Amino acid sequence: MNFQKITTRVVALIFSFSQINAQTILTPPEAIAIALENNLGIKIAENERQIAKNNATKANAGGSPEINFVAGLGGSNVNTRQEFANGQEQNRNFASAFNGNAGVQLTWTLYDGKRMFRTLDRLNAIVQLSDFQLQLAAENLTTDVLLTFSEAVRQNQIIAATKKNLQFYDERIRLAQARVDAGTVGKPILLQTQIDKNVQESLLFQAENALAALKIQLNFLMLKPANDIFNLPDSLVLNENLTLDEFLQAAETGNRQVRIAQQQARIAEITIAETEALYKPRINLNAGYNFARSQNQAGFQLSNQNYGLNAGVTLVYNIFNGHNTRRQVQNAKLLATNAKIVTQQSLISIKSDIAVAFSQWQTARQMIVLENKNLELTRENLKISEDRFRLGGSDILPLREAQKSFEDAQIRLINARQQAKMGEIRLFQLSGRL
Repeated sequence: MNFQKITTRVVALIFSFSQINAQTILTPPEAIAIALENNLGIKIAENERQIAKNNATKANAGGSPEINFVAGLGGSNVNTRQEFANGQEQNRNFASAFNGNAGVQLTWTLYDGKRMFRTLDRLNAIVQLSDFQLQLAAENLTTDVLLTFSEAVRQNQIIAATKKNLQFYDERIRLAQARVDAGTVGKPILLQTQIDKNVQESLLFQAENALAALKIQLNFLMLKPANDIFNLPDSLVLNENLTLDEFLQAAETGNRQVRIAQQQARIAEITIAETEALYKPRINLNAGYNFARSQNQAGFQLSNQNYGLNAGVTLVYNIFNGHNTRRQVQNAKLLATNAKIVTQQSLISIKSDIAVAFSQWQTARQMIVLENKNLELTRENLKISEDRFRLGGSDILPLREAQKSFEDAQIRLINARQQAKMGEIRLFQLSGRL
């Protein structure tokens, strides 16, 4: 399977990223390439595909002759009493006898109603089905890597924002301490500021723990040691020009689940023709070259030897088998009908999921615009509140509220960007463009 093609497509369609120094970080295409190369689930799917490919042979379909070498050897040592028609008698004690044979036998089905050809068609169709299943396994793994990666970047952004906010809390503590020393405010103001900082440090610990767990999950997907160390990009660039129609159209021919359902329907149609061939006669060619020899110390024939070719043709035509063939054909047709229904149902379900994912992506994009505005407003409000507090024009409460609003706007914006990125990944997965 062309893993490089997948990773290149991911970079082009989904995961542009931003980083000042990109030399020491793990990029999305690198993570995907490592996962596809190492993941055990992919290896299992590749082995299953190879098994299907090994089975797709003319011999396995019953279209090749079968040649066997057969040999036998036997002997006896018995007491014999014989009376012949002419009145003579022969009595022998411990009379020995020996017989041996060897030969090459050929059996070849010359005609079976073209069943062998339909069987080979079905086996080749199963190979193609295993290709789609391998692609689906790779697609699911790619999706898992991308979702885990984007969530890890989100936690990384939360950590960066929280660390920056802690610097502001240090400044608040310095200002509060100065006002306490000046006697303009009471010590509870200073204590509350320290408590607020501790809350932020607790949130930082939680985010760092969540990031560590996500990195372990990424290492698991890439089949690397859990404690393997890597860095992440600062941010992920979002796609802006996505349309619903492009994903709906791509899903009809690109969605792996739909293609698997279509291939299973094709296999079911082939199975009908394969089963209907049971109505036809079967003609077998039988041929061989045999050698046989026997020796006896008693009896009318003391030795016998023959060798040579033999050949023949047999015809088998089923007249009645309790309507089993008709039952098998009827069931094959019902299974084919069900497979077509499943294909239609799968396509309808996929298109519905795409519509939902696109709606969620649109909502997330609108939220990004709104939260960008909110972030600018809360940043400006925070600066005004900080200046007033520094000049002694207000108490701590307006500054706390302004700081809280700014922090909430940061988290909402980070979350909205993550929701948009998750929507992108989901849309590309459902349309079969990963």
